Amino acid sequence: MTITPFINWIVRYLVLTWVIFGVVRMSHIAEILPSSTSANSNIVEVNGVSFETLVSNPIWSIPENGSDRETSIRVGLRITNNTKAPLRFSRFDNLYPNLVKKDGQVLQREGGRDGTLPLNESDFPLVTPGKSITFFLEGMLHWRNNNLLLEFPDGFGGLWYFGNLVAGAYKFGFLYYSYDSAIEIDQPERKKLEGIWVGQISIPLTDIQMLEQ
Repeated sequence: MTITPFINWIVRYLVLTWVIFGVVRMSHIAEILPSSTSANSNIVEVNGVSFETLVSNPIWSIPENGSDRETSIRVGLRITNNTKAPLRFSRFDNLYPNLVKKDGQVLQREGGRDGTLPLNESDFPLVTPGKSITFFLEGMLHWRNNNLLLEFPDGFGGLWYFGNLVAGAYKFGFLYYSYDSAIEIDQPERKKLEGIWVGQISIPLTDIQMLEQ
């Protein structure tokens, strides 16, 4: 009978010790785990390389239906090398625009290519530690056969577009998918470029609005 209080005390001591130790361990883990996002919600970092969605103007004016006018759209992906070694990044056929409606519906991205323009070494820039490179897409918002389109030529003979758009709030971002660590180019001279960064990353979305004029 006299053993029971002692056993209860031992049990409470072990439970309390486990809780305290668990809290200490969890707080330690929270401190040492690296964060994949920065204070800026448009930036994500992977293995020392940060990716950021850039939108020059978040208000996209819808031109009048039936007119030949179009609204120029400039968006970009800024890549910063935070590692200690130079890294080469590809601009060719790997920058995919994403467009999401306010309710979370991901809009279908369409595209095509009639041909491929010659590749230059400048399409695969070498970024030294601490430096950044920005890949831009110059797009347009316009009407075609009563269909409001957002189009982005990729700069190499291809085109991405979203159709059947309406006025309202959206979110815009990129999927960056680099799959070849080496590639042969023709200009300014024929040679093989190696050491290209390889990976797939979905860059956080940023708010934009399409407004009727």
